[in-house]
Amino acid sequence: MNRSFALLALCFILPVLASPQTQTSLNPAQLQAALNYGNQFRSRAQYLDTGMKAQKYQISSAWAVDGISKYLLFFTDYDIVAAAAAAAHQQMRELSVADIQKLPLSGLVFVNVQLHARGTFPVERLQGRFGSTSDKLHLVLQIGDKVLQPVGRSDMRDSGVVSPTGPIIVRSWTIGNTSMITTDQLGYSQERVEVEFVFRLPADFADRKAKAILIDGQGKQYKVDVDLAAILHSTTK
Repeated sequence: MNRSFALLALCFILPVLASPQTQTSLNPAQLQAALNYGNQFRSRAQYLDTGMKAQKYQISSAWAVDGISKYLLFFTDYDIVAAAAAAAHQQMRELSVADIQKLPLSGLVFVNVQLHARGTFPVERLQGRFGSTSDKLHLVLQIGDKVLQPVGRSDMRDSGVVSPTGPIIVRSWTIGNTSMITTDQLGYSQERVEVEFVFRLPADFADRKAKAILIDGQGKQYKVDVDLAAILHSTTK
């Protein structure tokens, strides 16, 4: 299941948190840049898949010691506009001023935390460290000596057993004079957690380097350096 962009829905329910003092509100030049960038993609789906790679940060891959991949995807008003432009391009229509005015631009920074574990032991670690409902998971942004706490969050979780169509197990049973052959598809347990955190970024921090710190229920910290100027599209793509 792909829920990487459920944060789009979050943009609709949190516009009340927007503040005119935030730097993330688009000026005319940024708005035009977002439209131009979105028009380079054949569809909204392509934009979401490939247009935001520079805003996705890897903390660890599935090859990490704990077997849990950890990614952060940053999302702003710029991306809402660009995704809308890509959708209009797909449908061969023009994105009007009225269309843009209907977009849920909030002036906030969204961070989509993506955790994925495959296999019995990694799934158990994920559940133990990050909680059965992501209640143990937290994210902060550290900019210099200041730590920014999120102003909102939304959780989702997917778990189960995946049975690929390829490998199967073949068992041969012999009981007395009767022989039986049974087959079962190989499967593996997995769990995917996505938590979306929302930040209000002070205007004087918009062009700074920052450190995103993911914290599990045991207090362990997972850190990655992020470029706020690139995330906020303060620089030209």
